[in-house]
Amino acid sequence: MELYITNCLDVSPENGLTTLARFLYKNEKFLKNNGKQIAVNTIRQELTDIAKECDFKNPRGKKRK
Repeated sequence: MELYITNCLDVSPENGLTTLARFLYKNEKFLKNNGKQIAVNTIRQELTDIAKECDFKNPRGKKRK
């Protein structure tokens, strides 16, 4: 998450967590134990939960739900 917020990935923080989730899905960064990919929506939800727990400021200036 810190790499994303500090703009160290190929995804700008202004694009949002859904874009980051798609990037991670496309690059097969999250896999289940059986080797299959986790769905984009599941990745996005996990990223949202992490962002809430770490109290990251939303770079888009919108409040998280």
